[in-house]
Amino acid sequence: MRTSLNLSKYPFTNRRLFWMAVTAIFFLTLWVGLWIAAEKAAVSAQADQVSRRIKAQADEVNRIREEEEAKKREREASKIVLTQDQLDELALARRLIALKAFSWNKMVSDIEKYVPDNARITSIVISEILEGGTDAAAGVELRAIGQSAAQMTEMMTKLEQSNGLFSIDQAVQEQSDGSETPFTLILRYRPSRGGA
Repeated sequence: MRTSLNLSKYPFTNRRLFWMAVTAIFFLTLWVGLWIAAEKAAVSAQADQVSRRIKAQADEVNRIREEEEAKKREREASKIVLTQDQLDELALARRLIALKAFSWNKMVSDIEKYVPDNARITSIVISEILEGGTDAAAGVELRAIGQSAAQMTEMMTKLEQSNGLFSIDQAVQEQSDGSETPFTLILRYRPSRGGA
């Protein structure tokens, strides 16, 4: 027996599967579209935030540059230009202040302790004063006359035992005239070290 199937006479009526597939594709497309829109909005918000931070940092850099330029102009406007004569006067004034701060009386009384009994000092010259905070020092040229060459040696020995108050840089004994012997001592005087 032969079965004849005529679809035009008995058409396929189950369309549920077709419409379910169409609906699933529609909702899947709608979800993908919404997800893309949400990602685009998030990326756009991040880009806006980054651009706002970049703009704020650029404004901060510009503000700092303007402040630096203003300070530089202020420094240049307040810069004092001294002539060579004024610089020389300033150096001389500083030297005078250093000399004024130096106690001559203390130095002379410190030297007197180390002069032998039969010798006398003829001149004291300060060649330089070095300011070093608590360890200030002065270069002293001391000219003296003794009755013998041994007095120069005696004075040098006493100065060497001054616990750093005096140090001898150079000693020169001059020609004796028979009764007296002149000598010169170049000393380094450090009043902060104290005496013996």
